[in-house]
Amino acid sequence: MTDTSASPSSSSASASRQSIAATVLHDLGWRMDGADAVDTGGRRVRLRAADARIVLTVHPDGTLQLSPCDATSGIDVAGAHGARRAVREALADVPASMADPMAAPIAARAPVPVPAAIDAPAMTGSWSSAAATAIAADDRSLASIGLVRPGSYEAGTGRPVTEAGYPVGTVADQQACRARLRTGRLGWESQPYAIDALREVAASIRVEARADVACRPDRLDVADDGGITFPPDGDMPPGKWYLEEQGLRTLLPRCRGMAFDGGVGPMRGADGRALSDQGLFPSAFAFLASLPPDERAWILRRCLARYVGEPLTFRTRHVGVDRRVVPSIYAVVTGGYTPYDADRVCTAVAGALEADSALWGMRGSVVYDGTSTSLRGDITFHHDGDVGAGGRPFAAGDVFQSGFRLRSNDAAAGSVGFGPTAYWNACLNMIILSEAADMGRIPHRVTDMSARCRRLIAGTVVDSTPVFRLFAERWHCLRESSVVGLPGPKEAGKKGSTATADPIQSPLDYLGRIVAPLLADVPGSGGEDIVRAGLVAASRREDAAGLSNGSAADVLAAITRWAHESVLLSDIARDVAERRAGELVPVLVSQVQAMA
Repeated sequence: MTDTSASPSSSSASASRQSIAATVLHDLGWRMDGADAVDTGGRRVRLRAADARIVLTVHPDGTLQLSPCDATSGIDVAGAHGARRAVREALADVPASMADPMAAPIAARAPVPVPAAIDAPAMTGSWSSAAATAIAADDRSLASIGLVRPGSYEAGTGRPVTEAGYPVGTVADQQACRARLRTGRLGWESQPYAIDALREVAASIRVEARADVACRPDRLDVADDGGITFPPDGDMPPGKWYLEEQGLRTLLPRCRGMAFDGGVGPMRGADGRALSDQGLFPSAFAFLASLPPDERAWILRRCLARYVGEPLTFRTRHVGVDRRVVPSIYAVVTGGYTPYDADRVCTAVAGALEADSALWGMRGSVVYDGTSTSLRGDITFHHDGDVGAGGRPFAAGDVFQSGFRLRSNDAAAGSVGFGPTAYWNACLNMIILSEAADMGRIPHRVTDMSARCRRLIAGTVVDSTPVFRLFAERWHCLRESSVVGLPGPKEAGKKGSTATADPIQSPLDYLGRIVAPLLADVPGSGGEDIVRAGLVAASRREDAAGLSNGSAADVLAAITRWAHESVLLSDIARDVAERRAGELVPVLVSQVQAMA
């Protein structure tokens, strides 16, 4: 690797770059491997982590190359375990020039502000150094919380490329990207605020009045209509409990020792021992689900009577069926299962987001599937469509959405998962997108489930907030920009008059004087006075829920809440109102920026 033709100045720069790269790698958990260090004029050094090594090569021209290395033999390979991700992180962290102010070692998790760098007018497909520098800073920030942009590196130069094969910093089609970003932003704006959605989902789950009951299956009575009756002793719930599909699906594999051969006795394997470690029989659920309820009940009674083993935990709740609420069993778990249900997950995440006002502007989709008890949520910030931000073009490799992802399931399977997530543009027109998530997972078998889940959620939010705060500010997510002092509406009078009334005093003032007239002609709204009263009521409900902070975002939140809760509006009218709210976003942004 040594090039004796390199000048002393280039050697000095290479050594400095190697030092910078080693510092960054150290921050990522790598360290110098003195035992296997390769001395070739100070240009190649081997680093080591717990399960893999990595070779850092500084070429005479100052470019860097990182390659995985087998942890035992020291032979360079392409797929050494654990090295690929570190290679991606480290390559994104090393600056293109030692004169670049971004070359200082990173000591904090917060993103590094990128100085404005204006390139010459860039054409689609050309490469922008300003865009590449800004993207490298974003990549470094996201890597500090475990998010690594998918992609690879050019052979020889080590320059990062996107999943679509474009060098990071390649100028994208500005018009196409602007249109797609604005469409995505409008879709994002139509979603509820994350804290609101999480609280509502948690409340809907608590209505189920869940309870866990420990009982041996051989003590259950199965009625011909499929209902389950617990024995009338202890704390067993009285009455008939219906077995949901998910309940039957989770009961069968946990009923060990229930295999039978037509009533003669337990089935035995080739060694003569009873098949007590197997479930009912292969494809038992599909078979039983296809039978009429009375036949299924007859089989279950016979099989449950043969149960051997420890008591199982029956997870019960109350659900609506045919306009009435009925008690049901939605899952069956073993004694080693530790519950941490979706309502507690939502409450914990909402509480963590509420702890920092920088995250109050997050929006997202939080979906609870009552049939499977699965919870899915993606809560994010979204790019506002200003592709010329920072004086440089939007490019391949730019991040346009970031936030958190949560997953859980309460029916005997899976785990509670939570972590940061991000989305990148991978091509020149936002057709190919990249996504990464770094989710921590807590399985339901741990004893300290509640404490570990709270630590995972709270710790992830605290670590990620400094990174996401910069994106929220850059993308104008409005949670910390006040409407107080904005110009009031134009005074009525002569046509073309630009005179304005008194400045806005509060979000309520903005809703009453500017937004209400804007929405007065929405079909079914009832006119300006009724709209104004509805907006004020919606704003006060936001405030009562602890979601208001006097910012411009409170205006948009009140409009969205009014549109969803108003009994006067049809679905079409709600869409019109939400479109009007979306059209108000750029107006608010420009007004707030003008005041700043």
